[in-house]
Amino acid sequence: QIDLWETETGNHCGTMEGMISDSTERRPGAKHAISFSPCGQQIASASHQGAIQVWDLESQLPAGPPFKGHDDWLRWVEFSPDGRLLASASNDQTVRLWDGQTGEPIGDPLRGHTEYVRCVTFHPSGKLLASSGFDGMIYFWDAQTGESLGSPLPAECQRPTQIRFSSNGHWLACGSDDGCVRIWDVNTRKLVM
Repeated sequence: QIDLWETETGNHCGTMEGMISDSTERRPGAKHAISFSPCGQQIASASHQGAIQVWDLESQLPAGPPFKGHDDWLRWVEFSPDGRLLASASNDQTVRLWDGQTGEPIGDPLRGHTEYVRCVTFHPSGKLLASSGFDGMIYFWDAQTGESLGSPLPAECQRPTQIRFSSNGHWLACGSDDGCVRIWDVNTRKLVM
């Protein structure tokens, strides 16, 4: 289930629950990832069952059928800045792009990582997507075509867990299991910290 709270009062204001696939399998320690749409009217949830469910916040009901296409459980889901796309990261070693309204996959899975893909993040422009995986690599993708952009960056860390672009799009930060944060210049792809 997904629980909602008001940030100003801390009051619980709703629960969205229900299976998002036909599977009833449970995996110990499996976690759902969630992402608010930029307009704040929807939430996308990603499950260990390999499906994405978009929820309507007003009705607190599914906004449509689940998005299905990954072969293993999902680690991350994120809306694009304009809300038109969703990107997902999976244990099946792929990244997928989805039409945020229809749930249709856009193109083929994005392949390059050799281990679980842990996180995806959109550049503020919405034109660039980055992914990090347990293989210790960061890939850059064209968010419109799914094309890999240049050689992947070594994350310079053990098992990167999260990546984020700065609000101006100039920097990419990566947190990892080794307790460190590293920052790259997006234009030069050079490690600066």
